[in-house]
Amino acid sequence: MTIRPTLETFDSLVEERIANARRQGQFDELPGRGKPIAFDTDERLNVHLSDTEFFMNRMLKSQNTLPGWVEKHKDIDEDIQKLRIELKNIYAECFRESAPSQSQPNSSLSFGLKALTSWISPSKQTVTQSPLPTSADPPKFAETKEALWRRRSKEWAELRIPEINARIRDFNLSSPGSSGKKNALNIDVEIERASS
Repeated sequence: MTIRPTLETFDSLVEERIANARRQGQFDELPGRGKPIAFDTDERLNVHLSDTEFFMNRMLKSQNTLPGWVEKHKDIDEDIQKLRIELKNIYAECFRESAPSQSQPNSSLSFGLKALTSWISPSKQTVTQSPLPTSADPPKFAETKEALWRRRSKEWAELRIPEINARIRDFNLSSPGSSGKKNALNIDVEIERASS
């Protein structure tokens, strides 16, 4: 009677031979030992990649550059972070101990918001005048800190978010696939995020 080999006996035989080779030091002198594995796969084996995409990817890789849509993604993320920092700064300015009120139009908050609007390049700027109050605007009533924060943050967000959302739409149209798409920003959500 012969014993038929099973998968379990085969596994134990393989494990035994690997253990013997390890004890004899056959794995000690392997090239690349202790170094990370270089995963430079041959893209020609990818059946979903056309010849044009293959050569374009090869050129980008050899020149150490990224596809345009990846660079757009990074730029948009930076702009979103910048917007969130700006809104947090407005929040901090409004809720400082000596927070300016509507009756103090030349306050540092008003100056800070004007400085923030100045970084928008003339080609991107959609308004010709700052929507912030000036000394010529008479105060209608004294605002609470919360109301001041809501008004100023909404004014700022309404300037910045449409520009970012336009870039997000452009990115979503130019990026391949559906997994890397970005959602448009919502003014109210961003204001709430800044106040929490």
